[in-house]
Formats: sequence, C-alpha cells, structure tokens
Amino acid sequence: MNLGPTELILILVIVIILFGVGRIGRIAGELGSGIRAF
Repeated sequence: MNLGPTELILILVIVIILFGVGRIGRIAGELGSGIRAF
C-alpha cells in the first residue's frame, strides 16, 4: 500500500476530526515527553 502526500493529509484531517485538536495536542505532548525520557 503506497501512500502519497495527498492520502497522508487526508488521513491526518480525518484523525483530527475524530479525536479533536485538543486531544491531538495533549497526545503529542505526552509523546514528546515520553521520547525525551529515553
């Protein structure tokens, strides 16, 4: 399954709509702090 830039943007938009921008920001923050812990 080969994903182009258009498909990736579409998936990103769907994820943002499903989870909401606030939750995405919180998840990204948790990921960032988790990566920093290593």
